Amino acid sequence: MKVKLGFCITSVLVLSTLPVHAGTANITESEYGEKWPLTIVEGILSCAPVGSLGIVTFTANGKTYAVNGTARSRAKKNGWREIDEIWKANPSIPGTKINMGPILDRGLSLCK
Repeated sequence: MKVKLGFCITSVLVLSTLPVHAGTANITESEYGEKWPLTIVEGILSCAPVGSLGIVTFTANGKTYAVNGTARSRAKKNGWREIDEIWKANPSIPGTKINMGPILDRGLSLCK
């Protein structure tokens, strides 16, 4: 009986630390056209609510990338990569990146 109880308590503790995804969406470069800010042409955008915030991630080719600050603060712990690895440079303004705003907004809308 003690073994089963210990297993149940451990399972609940582990599961309670995992983000619960409120929503996911497959997004593609063709949807956003020139506003697409990534070097990968498609992936799955996800949001997991944390209080009044959301953890926005993008998954493609078996890798998950932290999109917003809330996700970035948890990236190392969860084994997520930095979005900078696939964030496209802005050819119009050297040294800057394409605006991530539309992707971030869509991701946060998945938490609602």
